[in-house]
Amino acid sequence: MDSSKRNDPRIVRTRRSLLDALLEIAEEKDFADITISELTERAGINRKTFYLHYRDKNALLDEALDSLLGELMEASRRFIETHGPLDPAVPPPAIRWLLDHLAERPALYRRLLGPNGVSHFAMRLQSLYYEKFLELWGDLGYTAVTGSPPVEFRATFASAATQRIAAWWLLNDRNEAPEEIATWLWQLIHPLWFEMGAVRGNEQKSPT
Repeated sequence: MDSSKRNDPRIVRTRRSLLDALLEIAEEKDFADITISELTERAGINRKTFYLHYRDKNALLDEALDSLLGELMEASRRFIETHGPLDPAVPPPAIRWLLDHLAERPALYRRLLGPNGVSHFAMRLQSLYYEKFLELWGDLGYTAVTGSPPVEFRATFASAATQRIAAWWLLNDRNEAPEEIATWLWQLIHPLWFEMGAVRGNEQKSPT
């Protein structure tokens, strides 16, 4: 579909209706079990209209995941753009905002991140946080001294921990508030920035 048609208000409304229908039904059942008939009925359109916009259910799913990931990463983008300082005692806003967002639709994200979820969603979420770690690391002028974990290693650890802790929190129906989970997570991750051979600028010191 070319960009002029994609921006047509009627097309935008139809696609939005289908995206919303998919995400609503996904709170009730696994993605693999959702049918196109259910989607079109919930969206209030006919089956023929569905195929005018998407080749199949997976194409709609990919667009829905893009939309969700965009929402999840908006807070991180704002934090990166403002070059906010990092404080060893205070979790970065991006971590708290991520958990707040997940808490708004826990049933949906349990489906996505659970054992029967969409595996590439979890991987893409982890990949996005990996990229943001590297971006923030560079923007704030950090380097890793020789003999300490390289930045790619740190980013892999931090992004995997963030994704897995978020899933653990949702799947185990924990009672802790987002700010408490963010604080615990930051207690584990902040040494990557303030210890373990991480320095600002060209300063060098022995890794701890």
